[in-house]
Amino acid sequence: MATGIRRTFNTSGIETGDVGNLIEQMMTSANDSRNRFERKWYDSNFFDDGYHFRYLSRAQNKIVDLSSSLDAGQPIRAIPKASRQIRGIMNLLTANDFVPIVYPENVNKAAFFDPQELMAALQESKRVAKMSGHWLTEEFKNQDIAEKLTQMILLTAKHSVSYMQIWPDAVEEKIRTKVYDAFDIYLMGDMDNIEDQPFVGKCVPKLINEIKANELFDEDQRELISPDNR
Repeated sequence: MATGIRRTFNTSGIETGDVGNLIEQMMTSANDSRNRFERKWYDSNFFDDGYHFRYLSRAQNKIVDLSSSLDAGQPIRAIPKASRQIRGIMNLLTANDFVPIVYPENVNKAAFFDPQELMAALQESKRVAKMSGHWLTEEFKNQDIAEKLTQMILLTAKHSVSYMQIWPDAVEEKIRTKVYDAFDIYLMGDMDNIEDQPFVGKCVPKLINEIKANELFDEDQRELISPDNR
């Protein structure tokens, strides 16, 4: 099944001007497959923030707060402390201070006839592993990996899945990491392994001035953008 989808969304034979339409088809297909899993009142950020009795009234075009009309003497906890339960589990999972470990590379002992050369190769392998472990430990701190893992657990508890992107920044020669929730990433919903996905789409919200300042977008189309025009 995955092979058929890959063939459908193959961009190798698509003209440059038609790539945009194909991407729209890909995103629409992914959106349709996850429609029934979209945010609902019981697992949205709105609920997690404690606003159980607030909703957006399309007729009045404003947020209606039903908790203000309830009797103050009556309990208004619709679902018992779900937000605290999520964070309690999250604290348990992140209680341990994880340390990255790099094991020494295996040395082919049969390639060495001199015991001293073999010993030197083993020591060098241990040294490289130790230095790599120190580098990873410092990089974990610099990237705030512990905080990002906490954020991933919270998002996964609310929406069943979350993602962390790790990529090299060629300009600043650094490694970048960022966490996304289930609705920032577009995938085909009928595949369990992300490696089998024919495409991965990332939804990145941008401000109007960021879009207009980005030369990668068509200049004529940028001029047509206004804050009220989606």
